[in-house]
Amino acid sequence: MAYFSETAYGEDGRWVSGSLTASDTAGAIFNWTNIEEGAVIVDEVYVDVTTKTTSACTLDVGYTATSTATSSDTLIDGQNINAAIGVFSNLRGVGTGNAVGVVKVAKGKYITASKKTGAAAGLVGKWYLHYRKVRP
Repeated sequence: MAYFSETAYGEDGRWVSGSLTASDTAGAIFNWTNIEEGAVIVDEVYVDVTTKTTSACTLDVGYTATSTATSSDTLIDGQNINAAIGVFSNLRGVGTGNAVGVVKVAKGKYITASKKTGAAAGLVGKWYLHYRKVRP
């Protein structure tokens, strides 16, 4: 996980990012754990696909309290990542229906990205996630 913005926590929150992994295992395309002292609001997730999968594949991204090896679709649901390269987000084109767009993530809980259907072989790209601390 790489922090590309070391801004103060305030209205701007914080960005984290990393590389996508071509994996069919739940939560393995990418995962992030909330290491803050309390809950955070994840308000933006971007998946920048620079090389699409070699066969049909859809992507889920979402919150889970279970583990980094668990699939969830609360942010992006069923995004086609084989049709074309591009930047996909929870802010637009969230997929097929279950995504809510913004989630609260408790301390020590997770955002995961998983293959929903098909196979993720050949996938290359980056992910970017923005969050804000929940204030008491």
